[in-house]
Amino acid sequence: MAARHQERPLRIRCMTYNLNRGRAQQKLSRLVFDEQAKNEAQLPDFYVIAFQELAELHLTFSSLTGGAIHDRHQSMIRAFSSGLRTIKGDQGPGLDKGNNFEALTYNLLADPTHGGLGLLVYARNDTVFQDIQSVRTAEASCGFLNLMNNKGAVGVRVTIRPSDLSHQSGSVGEEIFTFVNAHLAAHDSGIIARNRDYQTIVSRLLFETAHGHHTIYDTNHLFFIGDLNYRISLTPLGTSNLKPIDREALNKTFQEGRHSSLFLEHDTLSHQHACGNVLVGLREAPITFKPTYKYKLNAGDQFVSFEHRLPGWTDRIFVASSLDDPQLGSVDGVPKCSTINRFPSMTAVTTSRYSR
Repeated sequence: MAARHQERPLRIRCMTYNLNRGRAQQKLSRLVFDEQAKNEAQLPDFYVIAFQELAELHLTFSSLTGGAIHDRHQSMIRAFSSGLRTIKGDQGPGLDKGNNFEALTYNLLADPTHGGLGLLVYARNDTVFQDIQSVRTAEASCGFLNLMNNKGAVGVRVTIRPSDLSHQSGSVGEEIFTFVNAHLAAHDSGIIARNRDYQTIVSRLLFETAHGHHTIYDTNHLFFIGDLNYRISLTPLGTSNLKPIDREALNKTFQEGRHSSLFLEHDTLSHQHACGNVLVGLREAPITFKPTYKYKLNAGDQFVSFEHRLPGWTDRIFVASSLDDPQLGSVDGVPKCSTINRFPSMTAVTTSRYSR
């Protein structure tokens, strides 16, 4: 008799972090580890950490960012060790070996880089890792002539299937998770270029399998995260009759903490998304924090002058699922490191159709 499978939720914790050409020195433990978790059962099944601007430009253009992503992986090892030690009260086996990743709860599945992009995907040893059937990576450039790698995307495609169904190709228990880290075109006026970059990623970021090439949409669960670079529009974008806001009034709005109302009317990504021009079929959790870009270096949460650069909620996390309606946790704008010019963004996602 075939084993009976029970559906259980899968928890995925995602973070996107522009490192300002590798200058960020912030400890990852306080960023990625769920401080609200009371025990291991509440920890995520997947950790997905997306980095942009991993290193200086000369390393980015030369595709020499492997060392930079390795350094970030080592930081994750320490983050997991520190977080698990807190939960287990320093009594867990192997936790005194801070760099012994095999003794910890998570395994690294993939660490691809492309230009200044890096993506770390981890799976829990005691839950989903044992059911992973394949891991594939892909990349796409969106820079000059779609050849330069200063902008673009890198992706990881993970296929999971309960162990006792592993011999049944295409079984109902199989699920595919696709994680995409993107860095789109910059500048206040670059809305059309950003939309075009997204379409380039959809058409060119292809995962090769024995059955052909698959786009990011050929999946059960899609996570599209990164520095998407959409800024604030001084002109309201909705159907309201609000007047345009000038840069001085914009600064005052931020100082008074009225971020939510401004987001609803002035966020260009939300508007392009609602118009069906980008991120079709995906959604995000409500944004309730101030813009993640652009801040003065070594000056806390002070924005740079709005005279030359408009701020924006540039660092975003979008999700879609063909199997269920994933539960999106709140998106957090994590306090930034003094050596970079933006806040990281983070969220937790729960899917409910994984069969074990």
